[in-house]
Parts: sequence; structure tokens; C-alpha cells
Amino acid sequence: MLSEKPFAVDAGEAREVAEAARRHGVRVAEAFHDLHHPVTTRLHALLASGEPGELRSAEADLAIPAPPDGDPRWSVALAGGALMDIGCYGLHALRHLGPWASGAPALESASGRPRAGRGGVDEAMTAHLRFPAGATGVVRCDMATALDFVRPDRDDRIRVEHLGRRPSYSYQPEAFAAHVREDAPLRTGPADAVATMVLIDEVHRAAGSPPRQRTTAATG
Repeated sequence: MLSEKPFAVDAGEAREVAEAARRHGVRVAEAFHDLHHPVTTRLHALLASGEPGELRSAEADLAIPAPPDGDPRWSVALAGGALMDIGCYGLHALRHLGPWASGAPALESASGRPRAGRGGVDEAMTAHLRFPAGATGVVRCDMATALDFVRPDRDDRIRVEHLGRRPSYSYQPEAFAAHVREDAPLRTGPADAVATMVLIDEVHRAAGSPPRQRTTAATG
């Protein structure tokens, strides 16, 4: 099963999903499509080669135009907000730089800007991180700008290399299919999803943002 990101409303629910998948033998992956694109693969290969030198800092900026006021992404009850919708990409990307910075980053501080009239849901969020080796990280997300999230099918450059303009959404199902059919390694499985949700929860708490709660759909 390919699950939309983020994996759950909080880390506790993510652990329940991971345990249920383990217990029933279901293959589950979280849909962070960007991790499967050749741009990301090449970036990680460069870091592994040591060519760029020591990782000292990493920043992720994600911004999109504001969804309509009635959009579910502005609902705290539906686990909405900038961090849950787009900021999770930045946190996930920085987590996956851990192998070149002595481990996963820890949260140092966070702050947010609430959406006016939407019950405290975050319109923007900034999180400051630090890796065990001392490198710093910053994730910024804003869900109410005139900009749009840069996508590798629009800009596929690392230095002077061009690595393919197929959308990362096409690489993701291929990777998941290889995992199901051939038991190929999967980098966005349940354990990875839980770790990302733990970090998302920490950012919410540090920024004073309302915790996301589970909701039960009404049935007829």
C-alpha cells in the first residue's frame, strides 16, 4: 500500500499503522516521491563521494499559493497546515542527509504563523535543526505565497548536470512496484514514516501549534 504523506496525524498513529502492517504482512510505503528522483539520487551520491566536502548546512524552502479558504488543508480537525502539507517534505529530505552528518537531525527550535480565522492552523512554519556532527538545518514552508514549490520535472539541475525531467511521481510507483515484486529495498517504509512523524510532532509542539487529532468519519 502506498500511503499519501504525511503518514498519519501524529507519531503514535504512525506507529500503530507500522505495527498493523507488520502484523498482517502488508507492504506499506509513504509517498515522498522526491526521494526517488535522479536529482536526489545524484545529490546523495555526490555527498557519499566526498566531492562537495563536509556537510555544514542544509536548507529546504517550500512555498505554494494559498489554497481556497474552504480547502481541507486549512482545517486543524483534518490535520491540515503548512507543516503537514508541504513542510513535511523538507523535514523528510533533511532527515535523509543524516548518513553524511553522523546521524539524523534533532530539532532546536520552531516558530509558525497561524492562518487568520482558521482556528490556529499554521499558514507558515520554520524549523531549525542540528545534526550530530554539528551541521545545521533549516526548513521553511509557507502555504500562502505567490510562489510555487520547485519541482524536478521543471528544474533538474545539480551544478551543470541534467538528470531527467520525468516527474518524481513516476519514479515513486516504479520503486514501490520493485519492492513488491522483487523485494527491492524501500527507503520510505513504516520505520522511516514513524521517524518523520516524530519530527513533525516535535516541530508542532515547539512552535505552539495545536496538536493534530484523529478524526472519525461519520457513516450513514
